[in-house]
Amino acid sequence: MLRWIAEQVNADPSSLQGYAERDQTRREHFIELLNEYGWRGFRLREYRELSTWLMNQATSTDQGIALVVVLIGELRHRHIVVLCFQFSNG
Repeated sequence: MLRWIAEQVNADPSSLQGYAERDQTRREHFIELLNEYGWRGFRLREYRELSTWLMNQATSTDQGIALVVVLIGELRHRHIVVLCFQFSNG
């Protein structure tokens, strides 16, 4: 994968090895990508909107997996990314 990415930007693959070592760099660039493509993170506002929306969906099924499937589809439709960053303790 790294080799493919390096080819896309005309770089030596070895020069990209340390790129994502800095946690802040990964986060900053991820936010830049969200902004560039019009996506947003899942925050309190999105939680409130989607909880109400999902409650309406839940009235038509008793299948939990069906609700998960429609929720994922709605997140994609609204261009919302659920962020899962892992914080290091060291």
